[in-house]
Amino acid sequence: MTGLVNAATPGRWSPASLLEMLARQGDAPAIIAVQDGRLETMSASSLACLAFGAANALTDAGVGRGDVVSIHAANGAAWVAAGLGCGWIGAIFAPLDVAISHEEALEISSSLSAKVLFTDEIEVKTGKLECDLLVRCLDDLKPSVQADAPPSAPLEPKDPIAIFRTSGTTGQPKKFHLTLENIGFSVEATVSAGLISPQDRVLMPLPMHHIFPWVVGVLVVLSAGTALILPQSLTGPDMAEALRLGRPTVLVGVPKLFETILGAILSSAGGVLRLALYAAMWTVERKPWAIYSGSAEGGVFKTVDGGENWEKLTVGIPDFTGRIGLAMSPVQPERLYVLVEAEGDLRGLYRSE
Repeated sequence: MTGLVNAATPGRWSPASLLEMLARQGDAPAIIAVQDGRLETMSASSLACLAFGAANALTDAGVGRGDVVSIHAANGAAWVAAGLGCGWIGAIFAPLDVAISHEEALEISSSLSAKVLFTDEIEVKTGKLECDLLVRCLDDLKPSVQADAPPSAPLEPKDPIAIFRTSGTTGQPKKFHLTLENIGFSVEATVSAGLISPQDRVLMPLPMHHIFPWVVGVLVVLSAGTALILPQSLTGPDMAEALRLGRPTVLVGVPKLFETILGAILSSAGGVLRLALYAAMWTVERKPWAIYSGSAEGGVFKTVDGGENWEKLTVGIPDFTGRIGLAMSPVQPERLYVLVEAEGDLRGLYRSE
């Protein structure tokens, strides 16, 4: 996926620009879903086609620019496609907490004057209700190519494109709008920070009905041309399975999630966490006329007790070393790369096995 066009051109990001970028990416992986112990990969172009299909379904239902579309479903590729499809036609996307009941979702959708409610509950009755709310199952979305989709809506920076609700931890949940300018600035700024690249694989084990997971965990990741890994559910065992199978390089989370992960690691380690720390040291002497580098005392050292004791790594590394560059593989943390200044053919890049 190296060299893909970046959707986050300053001041120009929009759901439409992201969808067009995904359509151009072809078979590059966009969403990797963990399902029943295996990985199911959806390409960028397939995700774009599903989003165009969602845009078609919404247009057929009479939804247009400025209309509200709610969604009450678990994380998944169809969830993402529905959100992008809303953005394509300029509809206002309103994600609802998947933990609430279907009846509550209907009530909230009605209070938002939503025209369509997307759900993943196959057994619920779909169609038009007395409140003029049309219920559609995400499983019924059909892919479509861009040429058959409705034209993208010409959005202005101040146009609202999403409605979110507060968690309600400090009172009754409150709704608020986010504009194209709000979301676009966040996406552009985060992508331009260079925190992730197309070579990464990002695990996102958070419910997408909150702002942070949707904007940072989904829109930013896809706009950077990066593959998004979704666990089968948001439970601990399913997240552990996603870590094992998906081999992510980046984890999108909140403090509580990281505290839980650390607690699980400590519990499995019997309450004692032994982290390995590596350090490179070498002898150097600077004179007004020269720099002398190298000795037998230098090398690569390792500690597992917070620095109280250090062990020099001697296997495969020259005994007499000068300056050393040391790096740990982000994909395989047990693998070290050591760039060594040494005499003759001993100088060069070394890798641990």
